Amino acid sequence: MRVVLLAPTNRSLYSRLVARGLGELDGVALVGVYVRRLWSRKRIRVDLRREGPRLLQKAFNKLILPESEAFKSETPLAIMAEEQRLEERTLIAISRRMGIPCRQVGDFNSQRCEASLKSLAPDLIVFTGGGLIRKHILAIPTIGVLNCHSGLLPRYRGMDTLEWSILEAREGLPEVGLTLHLMDAGVDTGPILKHHYYRLSAGEQLSGVRQRLEPEMVRLMVDGVGSLQRGTLKGLAQKDSDGQQYYVIHPRLADKAAARLERTP
Repeated sequence: MRVVLLAPTNRSLYSRLVARGLGELDGVALVGVYVRRLWSRKRIRVDLRREGPRLLQKAFNKLILPESEAFKSETPLAIMAEEQRLEERTLIAISRRMGIPCRQVGDFNSQRCEASLKSLAPDLIVFTGGGLIRKHILAIPTIGVLNCHSGLLPRYRGMDTLEWSILEAREGLPEVGLTLHLMDAGVDTGPILKHHYYRLSAGEQLSGVRQRLEPEMVRLMVDGVGSLQRGTLKGLAQKDSDGQQYYVIHPRLADKAAARLERTP
């Protein structure tokens, strides 16, 4: 099975771990890696509209925070990288070791990127971040475009699903988690392949929950590709009425969700 990886940045640790895992799967050939350029006018415009003030924190994490500090931190994802002895600090370096092309593009939906992707004839595109993917790109792979959503589909689509699920819980703590799915033209509305459930505990912090889910995202993606290659994973179609789309949460509501999580008995 021919696979192409799309990544949001050259140094994304999540993307590097997924690329590493794909390279070790039997029957799977990672034939190309595409990295979105860090910033462009269009990207700033789109991210500012979607992220709002959080764009400043996003820029800090990607441009100012030293990469070495992020890599050596004791986050679960960094520990996973250490355990797997991931030495390459960039996707370019991983691609070079694997002997496959790594292309940097301004927009995954551009005509140039489309033509390049078509030339690789992928069976599957693995999406690890980098903006919305349009119909003409979604139509290129024969199987589809694989994504891991940080929420339980179909109920919670869109942004900040962890906070929204906590706020909407009628009593106690909600069950949250991840969803492996194939992308379509909607927002998180494509066929569901697999869930990973995470039961929240009282006193947890939102940032800690997100960090603990990150290694599970890597495992879900890599295992999902292996299952698709073996033909043991089938998609379950969603109905529009099964859930709703959530948007970037207001900081005050995010604080309310964090406080509710920490004080729930």
